[in-house]
Amino acid sequence: MAYRASLSQPERLDILGPEGAVTRGADQEWYPDRWQRLAGCGPTAASVIFAYVSRTHPELSPLCPEDVTGREAFTALMGRVWEYVTPVFHGLNKPELMVEGMAAYARSVGVELSPALFPVPAARTKR
Repeated sequence: MAYRASLSQPERLDILGPEGAVTRGADQEWYPDRWQRLAGCGPTAASVIFAYVSRTHPELSPLCPEDVTGREAFTALMGRVWEYVTPVFHGLNKPELMVEGMAAYARSVGVELSPALFPVPAARTKR
């Protein structure tokens, strides 16, 4: 089944943190490990995407079956996703690493994704 990407319900990105503070989306600073905090932008973004699509498309709920509206639960999701969307020495320096990692995580929870990369010409005048 093909989906059209949209962000029509941004409130579904809200995460409740300490003392009732709400953030829209996650922060790689929540990772416990220093390397994860430095290089964790890709796995954090993938976690946000998985949480959002699982909330807006019930058939994709295995991507994030638990309630991750709290920071502690969301950080646990980030840790699981890190195992598949894992930065290398220079982070996720190739879009293929992100795509392949996200697809592998999805397969691990029984969801088949068909991610695609959009080609972007190197020459700015051809973009």
